Amino acid sequence: MRVLLPGALLLSYTSRAAEVDYERDIKAIFKARCISCHGSVKQKGGLRLDAGALIVKGGKHSVIVPGDSRNSPLVERLLSNDG
Repeated sequence: MRVLLPGALLLSYTSRAAEVDYERDIKAIFKARCISCHGSVKQKGGLRLDAGALIVKGGKHSVIVPGDSRNSPLVERLLSNDG
């Protein structure tokens, strides 16, 4: 039983860590790094990141691939060190 407990805790933690909540995890990043150029006032490239439906719609180009963050240009851009 002792051997299973750490494994169960790790599995439980991993499952929770994989869950992403837009309001909690993503909106704050957009507000801090993106909204000044991609919000309701200004939309560089036609892209708005201030509402979920507009993010999915994209701008001149699609910015997300639902369920595939590795191939989503928006995720790549957020992880970039390029200002």
